[in-house]
Amino acid sequence: MHYSSLYPFLVISKIAVTFGRSLKKESGIGSRRHYDNSTLSTRKITLESRFSHKIQTYLFYEKMASSTILSIHLIVNSVQITNTNIMKTLLIILGLTIATNSFAQRINLDSLILSKKPKYLEGVVPVYVIPGYETKAILWQSTITEAKKFFENKYPRTSIKAKLAVLDSTNWTNEVYAYGYTYGSKGWIVLPGDEDFSDYLRIFGAAPFRKELINAYNENGLDPNELPVISFQFVAVHELGHLIVQQLIKEGIPGEYLNEVVANILAWEFFKTHKPEVMNSIELFFDVFRKNYTNPKYTTLRELSENYGKMDMPNYVWYHINMLRLVEEIYAVKDVDLLSCIMEIRQEREIQNLDNITMGSLLDKYYNGIFSRWLAKYN
Repeated sequence: MHYSSLYPFLVISKIAVTFGRSLKKESGIGSRRHYDNSTLSTRKITLESRFSHKIQTYLFYEKMASSTILSIHLIVNSVQITNTNIMKTLLIILGLTIATNSFAQRINLDSLILSKKPKYLEGVVPVYVIPGYETKAILWQSTITEAKKFFENKYPRTSIKAKLAVLDSTNWTNEVYAYGYTYGSKGWIVLPGDEDFSDYLRIFGAAPFRKELINAYNENGLDPNELPVISFQFVAVHELGHLIVQQLIKEGIPGEYLNEVVANILAWEFFKTHKPEVMNSIELFFDVFRKNYTNPKYTTLRELSENYGKMDMPNYVWYHINMLRLVEEIYAVKDVDLLSCIMEIRQEREIQNLDNITMGSLLDKYYNGIFSRWLAKYN
């Protein structure tokens, strides 16, 4: 066997590396912002989203192809090796290298979170928490458990599968997801345990108007230091909403904005009816943010889609605040349930590839034009 016969494999491998690195560049993985709290953008990627897929694809292609190139260079440069058996052995090693990388790519989220060595707390919603954050974890576990029961009663024949992981910043799951500190996917709700008030303001872009926020909370008899725990209480049910959608609509809902609106309407409904005190804090924070963050870089839904998971956190929060205005309008339409409407539309036609305008027009028949009016403003 002549080593020149391996050149096609070398070319293919280099193409794979190039492809993988292009995904890496596009998703931003490996850049400093993924590990620097001051510049973290929102992942808000449900794990079925396009950036999660691209990052996992990158990890597979670059690891596999880099190992392939290394092995092939070893063979090509070893021109003195002429023994056929030795050459076959090297090729077997090469194949095993590729297979190992392929297997590593399939490591599941359970294994990754358990590798952080969390403490286990049993319950209807099991908890895996980095020691030291048990108090927050138990509060969030209780909220998720209550919300789970509420939504299982609301959507008959639904058994929501959910586990909670509370991780500190040294254990965020950036290995497989661009922003590994808060998300909901594959049965997991992941939340950060070590964010205090200052961390929260910095990460979510409210540090420039810290004074205004503290004054607003004091004037309303609320403790601003409780904002992070209360906020992630809301986020926990928002992420549970993503899990509900993933379990009820396997092919997914079209559009980043509609996925977030559905998760927000589920969280909004639960807290309005079960824990209004949480909504008081959340709405006050959003009100102060809306008044003080007035110059977002991105404002359209097209820009949201193009920069999903990459934009600065304040800009992402701005989108959510404006989505919650739509959520308020949706919630005000009584006797109509958004998720049920989407599932009804889904029975009549495929929805996963519909654009915002088409999906909005289909929802308008339930909501008297609310979606089209909102889309006309932000699309």
